Amino acid sequence: MQYLSYIYLIMLCSILPLYMKSGYYELGEAKADCYIAVSLCFFALISAVKGVAYVHGKKIAAVSGARNIRLTQSDMSLPQFFAWGSIFSVLLSFFFSVDKKTALFGIEGWRNGLLPMLLSIFFMVVFAGYSYDKKWTILTVLIVPGLEFILGILDRMGVYLLTIEGRDSGYLATIGNINWYSGFLSIFVPLGMGLVYVAQDKGSELKWNQPDWLKIKINIFLIIGSIYTVLGLIALFMQGSDGAVLIVISATLLLLWISFENWDSILRALVVVLLIGTSMTAVDFLMVFAGGSYNYDNNLLLSACTSHLGVIIMAAAFFLYRLIILLKEIKVTFNGRLFRICFLAVTGAAVIASSIVMIMNYSDSFGNGRGIIWRMCFDLFMGLPDWQKLVGVGQDCLFSYAQSNEMWRMSFYNVFGSDILTNAHCELLTVMIERGFIGAVCYLGLFISMIHGLFKAAKKERAATIYALPVISYFVFNQISFAQVMSTPYVFLIMGLGMPLLKNSDKASR
Repeated sequence: MQYLSYIYLIMLCSILPLYMKSGYYELGEAKADCYIAVSLCFFALISAVKGVAYVHGKKIAAVSGARNIRLTQSDMSLPQFFAWGSIFSVLLSFFFSVDKKTALFGIEGWRNGLLPMLLSIFFMVVFAGYSYDKKWTILTVLIVPGLEFILGILDRMGVYLLTIEGRDSGYLATIGNINWYSGFLSIFVPLGMGLVYVAQDKGSELKWNQPDWLKIKINIFLIIGSIYTVLGLIALFMQGSDGAVLIVISATLLLLWISFENWDSILRALVVVLLIGTSMTAVDFLMVFAGGSYNYDNNLLLSACTSHLGVIIMAAAFFLYRLIILLKEIKVTFNGRLFRICFLAVTGAAVIASSIVMIMNYSDSFGNGRGIIWRMCFDLFMGLPDWQKLVGVGQDCLFSYAQSNEMWRMSFYNVFGSDILTNAHCELLTVMIERGFIGAVCYLGLFISMIHGLFKAAKKERAATIYALPVISYFVFNQISFAQVMSTPYVFLIMGLGMPLLKNSDKASR
């Protein structure tokens, strides 16, 4: 069955990003249908194989006299507990949903209903049951995302390798609009950053040395990972969304926090920081020599690149790299506690300053119209009956509920016209409306426990960093964005891939 899950992972990372039915027209519906069709096929195959294996195992047990072993409560990790809680919350919200059909399949063109959510959680559980060959799995799944990075960069510069119906500057590669593309980047760019960090470790499983007859040893994974990461960062800096800055910031901050273990860990993290600076400088050069071809509005990330911030980051990373090598040579004792205190102080000050600026500038037009969406959706949630605040209105049923209430139907029409508001543009707020307090607790519990668990596991299982970075970047970015088929199924798969590392780490610490 492990081979079936391998095939599913490769297909999902290869076919789903590329699949288009009528170009950009109804692309969300096409990709959702593709995801559901592929996932249902493998759900049936894997369930059949597990069923046969279970029956066969029962027969062997009957012959040999062996007893079935039941899992004790201690065998369930905290992320697994909240995963089961998420299943319970989506089923409960479906039972009390205002529109059963929408709650089951999701709203047309969006499809984030009960069925897609259960499939995502099912495959997370499947992947949590195995340890995977990280080398070839990662290299294989990076091929198409790397292609999407290149297509996105070229599209922004007005170079179109593919003829796609309905093209305009709001769409990128074969993913869709900027929000969808940014969600896709929130998974696959941090994945590359983690790969570069881990591939530098001499004891890492990801390091592959060439045969001795070649006379030189090349860390192929570090080279491939670095090229892939630079392309992904360039695509992220050029895509046009201000909010995507949260992807880089969250992944980088967690990487630095993980690296405060010893001097060597910090050196590995500085290499990733150097790649970030290199990518920003590459964008800066691109805008100097071909800026007239850039086909989107100026934005925060592009302004940071063109202000030569990349050169400053590169210089700082190189200086700190050389300084730490010197400190190692003169045998200066590493003080991780001091690093963490300074890190928290600087990060906390930055968060407070950013929050003050955001509050002072907050209005209904904030964040490309997110201000009024957040205000209306929060008011909608607060107006729900107490029992509905607990269980929600149904998965993907925000718009259906608004249409069933005369006051909210008129409010939505007055603000959005004929456009359909499918979500609150904040995943936590969306979950609160759709699945209630129960769903919100399970949602927060799953992501926070998973991030914390992977952080702890990274101390002994270096590969945990690869999975931790996409999970935190998805979680942080989606507080100003939304769940969708080009990011949410992938983050659940990554959490599933990371769960065996949590178990291994717990065993090692006992």
